[in-house]
Amino acid sequence: MSWINDLVETYDNVQEKVGIADDKGKTLLPISHVKVNAPIQITINKNGDFLRAQYTPKESNETIIPATIESSNRTGTAIYPMPLNDKLQYVAGDYWMEFKNRDKYHKYFEKYLKQLSDWCESKFSNDRIVAIYQYLIKETVISDLKNSKLNIDYRKNEFVKFEVLGCLGSDETRTWQDLDLYKAWINYYSDKLHNGEEETKLERKIDFITGMIAPISMVFPAKIRNSGDKAKIISSNDEYKFQGRFFKATDAVTLGYYPVQKAFNALQWLIARQGYSNGSERIICWSSTGQSIPDAFDERLNLFGTENIDKDIDTAESYANSFASALSGYNKNLKPNDSITIISLDTADGSYQGRLAITYYNRLSYSRYLQNINKWYTAGVIKLNKKQKEWSGIPSLEEIVSSAYGIDEGGYLKVQNSNLQKKTIDRLLPCIVQGTNFPKDIMLSSVRNCSNPIRFLKKGETVWEKLLINTCIQIKKVHLEEGRNEIKMDSIKDIHDRSFLFGMLLAIADKIEQSANYQSGSDRITNAKRYWSTYTKYPAKTWMTLYERLMPYFEKIKSGSRHFYDKKIEEIMLQLEKCNDFTNFPLNENYLLGYYYQKNSLDTYSKEEK
Repeated sequence: MSWINDLVETYDNVQEKVGIADDKGKTLLPISHVKVNAPIQITINKNGDFLRAQYTPKESNETIIPATIESSNRTGTAIYPMPLNDKLQYVAGDYWMEFKNRDKYHKYFEKYLKQLSDWCESKFSNDRIVAIYQYLIKETVISDLKNSKLNIDYRKNEFVKFEVLGCLGSDETRTWQDLDLYKAWINYYSDKLHNGEEETKLERKIDFITGMIAPISMVFPAKIRNSGDKAKIISSNDEYKFQGRFFKATDAVTLGYYPVQKAFNALQWLIARQGYSNGSERIICWSSTGQSIPDAFDERLNLFGTENIDKDIDTAESYANSFASALSGYNKNLKPNDSITIISLDTADGSYQGRLAITYYNRLSYSRYLQNINKWYTAGVIKLNKKQKEWSGIPSLEEIVSSAYGIDEGGYLKVQNSNLQKKTIDRLLPCIVQGTNFPKDIMLSSVRNCSNPIRFLKKGETVWEKLLINTCIQIKKVHLEEGRNEIKMDSIKDIHDRSFLFGMLLAIADKIEQSANYQSGSDRITNAKRYWSTYTKYPAKTWMTLYERLMPYFEKIKSGSRHFYDKKIEEIMLQLEKCNDFTNFPLNENYLLGYYYQKNSLDTYSKEEK
């Protein structure tokens, strides 16, 4: 139950945020409250007189309301009224008149009114609660709404929220945003659960979360991932599962009502506020102190908000230092040993029904967390263009998956198998938060995808060029984690990797033909791209074919460029022959690095030439 303890600790540490919308517009629910969509707003005065009604816009419908254990989980035809704001059939004594069936519908109102009356008569009541009661006993809600000429479909049986004007003791007239009213219900309901009548009082047993004797409840919240989520993490509604082991659910485990409320309210809030969506799966990463932490699943440098990485840097090492400096900005309110918790939740079939499972759970120190995400975002960075001095860090999780398994759909790489995408992201999760090595098979899948550029060139090169960048980053990342030395292009004489050298040749052939096509106004696909797949399998033989076909294009480019490219090809060929590597053995993934780095170098040369 350590994950529950983490969530309870979080809730206790952010008490000041309970019931108040945060900077992202998300509200941490008070205990014994739920969130519903309530589009109908009725305004009354302190005497319970109707003033007006309105149908609120959709963006204003999210409403926090008091709830009982039963009403927060009601389904079907069971009659469990909310304490204050509820559906029309509960709050409107004249609702039955719409359907001419008093016996069927008035019982909802009667039970609701009895519950509200008990609250009004208690020491935990206030003027706003009494005013609502005084209004509702008149049984005029439906007629008041009709007189207000609102376009309401009463068959939808929507939620109603109340605003009370003129009461003393509070400046907040909206009951769904009244902190004092929240507290009034919490205190009243707590008293009922502890000291109420036998049917409302909770059984007291050992709470497995706190280890203390406390009121326990075996009804657990839903709506964890979103408002339509019916799946639960904990459930005990199937008595047949206990046969042979236990007589009832409480024989297996007993959980305290208040810790469960805190834990699940914190979980809902964290998911809504900072959860990463992977299909139906939700992944959250947070500090139990409530302090802000770098978002491990954000794209590249967006995790720093307004603080940017300095782009005027020359090496991957200086990039990493700049990145680490930006990370250190989060150290003001967090200590190295403060804990960070990561949880992933999903259903077995990817639906919003049934049972939610904790598919991943980890807790580590803040210092280790920073170390791991620093590794993730800096190991494998590459310079996009030498002249522009721009750098690219690790792609987003979606970009990595689409690089490995995506196809071109409308100018974007998309993975057709959603289950494959979800499972691949799950495999990458430990790489980010635990610092485990990047899966080599994913990198090799990206290499295979990138090694067939002809599939991605129907609508220009944008898709494939992005795939190339993402693949090269993955290659470099895997190589660094394997302890390989980075290949540098300071001098061709220092390059001894045949795949890298062959990749450089391919880039030159591609660039020559592109330049010639540009000057003649042609947009045809280059021979380098056409022969790409064959080239990776039989590089020496295919290069001779490519070189022969380059001759007409050499004639179309400037003499200075012709001399420049000839010299480059000669230097690479000499290095291959020197190493006895001008052979037909298939190329490994390093050819893409060679192609990429040489391409960037040639792009810079072309700009300078112009």
